[in-house]
Amino acid sequence: MGYRAYTIKKYEIEYGNCLGFNYDYEGCINFLRSFGLETYIDESESFIEVNSQSLIDLNIKELKASDENKVRLMALKRVALESDYAKNGYVRIEWL
Repeated sequence: MGYRAYTIKKYEIEYGNCLGFNYDYEGCINFLRSFGLETYIDESESFIEVNSQSLIDLNIKELKASDENKVRLMALKRVALESDYAKNGYVRIEWL
């Protein structure tokens, strides 16, 4: 069992992909920012919001990133494109 980052697909809440970052809130923030993604950081360190448009605009295939990081980014981008709540401007990542 662990404390890992997950994308949020719906507020009903249906959890999407596990992004990893076991107990590593700062590591997740650094990961997102290293790709130029706009983020909102919750002071309680229980969630992060990522700007949906910055994810949609990201050209993942062109990035110099590991396959693991590309999979993480694709999962986030998929939520930005497909989830109704993400159309309000952000993708939410929570720790469980």
